[in-house]
Amino acid sequence: ADVLANAHVSRPPACVSSSSAILIAQATSSTSVSSFVLASTTTTSTAIIDVTNNDNDNSSENNNNDDDDNDSNMMAELSRRISDLSESERQTSETFEQGLQRRVASVAKSDQFEAQALTSGTTNLPAIAFDQLLPNQRLAGRTTDPTFGRLLRDLGLGGLFVVVSLDARARKVRRSGVVARIEYVDVDAPESSSWGGVGPGGEAPTAVDFRIVGRARCRILGPTTNMECRVGRWRRGHDPDGEEAVLGFAKERFLDSDSGVDDGTTVFNGAADFVLSEWTPVKVDVALENEDTEEMTDQIIEKAQRIVPMLQQWIELASSSNTYDNIDVVASARIKKGEAGLLTDPQKHISSVLKDLGQMPEPSPDSTSRSLHEFCFWGAALINPLPPLGVSLEVRGRMLEATSIEKRLDLLERTVSRSIQNLDGTRPL
Repeated sequence: ADVLANAHVSRPPACVSSSSAILIAQATSSTSVSSFVLASTTTTSTAIIDVTNNDNDNSSENNNNDDDDNDSNMMAELSRRISDLSESERQTSETFEQGLQRRVASVAKSDQFEAQALTSGTTNLPAIAFDQLLPNQRLAGRTTDPTFGRLLRDLGLGGLFVVVSLDARARKVRRSGVVARIEYVDVDAPESSSWGGVGPGGEAPTAVDFRIVGRARCRILGPTTNMECRVGRWRRGHDPDGEEAVLGFAKERFLDSDSGVDDGTTVFNGAADFVLSEWTPVKVDVALENEDTEEMTDQIIEKAQRIVPMLQQWIELASSSNTYDNIDVVASARIKKGEAGLLTDPQKHISSVLKDLGQMPEPSPDSTSRSLHEFCFWGAALINPLPPLGVSLEVRGRMLEATSIEKRLDLLERTVSRSIQNLDGTRPL
C-alpha cells in the first residue's frame, strides 16, 4: 500500500487497449528497492508504469535507455507473434472454406445420384445387415469398426447404401430393407472414392460419428428360394482374433420370398473372391411396383381407418410422463428397471419422432394401395421409434417382409393394440 501510494508514471502510456495485463515483478539486490512493471500487451504499443519507493526516484531515469530497448524487443516479438497468428488464421480459414466447398459438392452430387437411383426402378448399392430401419427414421451413433468406418468415409456425406436386418429365428437375412442416406459423418471422403464399386482400402478411421436416415423401401433381388448374396454383416468369425463381432462382407443366406426372381442362379454378386473388408454392390428393386396393383376393398379401408384412433391413443399414452410412473409399464428407456422415470422426456421424444416421420398418410375411401402401405410403415416407425422407447413389440422387420396390404394392416393393428395394453398398465409386455 505504501509503495502504491507513492507511485508515479515515468512515461505517459501510449495506445493502451483493453488487452490482458501482465504483472512482472523485478527484484533487485537492494532490499530498499522494489520495482514492479505493469505491461499491457496490445497490437500497437506497450505502456510501462514503474512503481518504486521515493528514495529511488532517480533510478527510473537511469534505466530509461534499458526500458526503451526492452520496449523495442517486446514490440518486435509481439509483432512477430501477431503476424504468425494472422497467417495461421488465414490458413485455417482457407482450409475450412475448401472443406466446406468439397462437402457442398458432395451433397450436390449425392442429391443427383439419389434422384437417379430412386427413380430408375432398380439400382446397385452396397448392403449391410445392420438394423430394422424404416423410411424417415434416423439412426445416429459412433463406430470404431474399421470396415464400417471406411464405408461411411468413402461413401461420404450423402452416400447411399442398403440397410437390411437379420431374422434371428430363421438365422437368415431379410430381403426387404431401406435405402439409407448418410446424413452426417465427421470424416471426409477421399477424392478418389466412387459409388457402387468395390470399397477402396487405405487406413481406417479410428472412430466415426454418423447419422443415417431411411429414404425409401427396397428389396434385394434374387431367386425365390435358396438365395445367397454377398452383403455386410457383423460376425465374430470376421475378426482374425475371434474376439468380437466385426463387419465383414461375405456370402449370406436370405429368407425365401414369393417376390424373388427365378433366373437359375443363387448368387447375384459373389462371382469374384474379395477380402472381407471390401464391399460389392447388390441389385435392389426400389420401385416395388407390385404394391400398386393390389385391389382395395371397403373392408381394407375400414380396417385402416380403425387403426387411426388407436395410433392417436398410443401417442397420448407414450407422450405422457404419468404413464411411466406406473412401474408395471415396460419401457427399455427407463432410468432403472422397476423405478419410475425415463432417460428421456417422453413428450419431447415423441414430438421429435413425429417431426421426422412427417404427416400421417391418413386412410380414406380414395386411398390407393401404395398410400395404405405407406400408412402401415408410418405406424410401425411410430411405435418402434428411434431412439427406442421399448414400449412395443418389434415389428419393423416383419412389416418389411409382409407381402400384402392386408397382412401389414393386421400386423400393425395387433401390435398397436398390444402396446396400448402395456402403456395403460392392463397387460405389461
